[in-house]
Amino acid sequence: MKSFRNLNFVLGNAVGLFLISFQLGHADTVSVLSVSEALHAPTVLNVEMRDNVMTGEIVNHSSDRVRDVELLIRQIWHWNNEFRPGANPPGAADYYTVTAEIPSGATERFTYKLSPPPSRSDGYFETVVTVAGFTEIKEEMQEQKNLNDWRPVS
Repeated sequence: MKSFRNLNFVLGNAVGLFLISFQLGHADTVSVLSVSEALHAPTVLNVEMRDNVMTGEIVNHSSDRVRDVELLIRQIWHWNNEFRPGANPPGAADYYTVTAEIPSGATERFTYKLSPPPSRSDGYFETVVTVAGFTEIKEEMQEQKNLNDWRPVS
């Protein structure tokens, strides 16, 4: 079992540049989050690998619900001798979407089966998972509806 404890460090450095947010009702609207906004974006925690099966949790730090959290799963190849790398490094990347709707402050577990890596002795793999995008569900229309439905008690 392998745990990725440096995930928050990797995510923190990359999230401000790569995280994309989609707003409900504006499917064609894409936003790149600022560093301060990224603090409230979903993150991946408690990632573990066992027999090429990755499990982990997505935590919604937003004040709104999120869904369709897109994970970028990278299998990074490191040569044993980086000064004389071989040809055709076997690194790979894949996207995986967790479609569940995650309420504000809630956690959703995910499982992803990776393809078995090729058996090689000239290096090793590092598997890294980060949030690449998500859909944020705004509650503005619901709040407006509640205000319009208000009637005085007689």
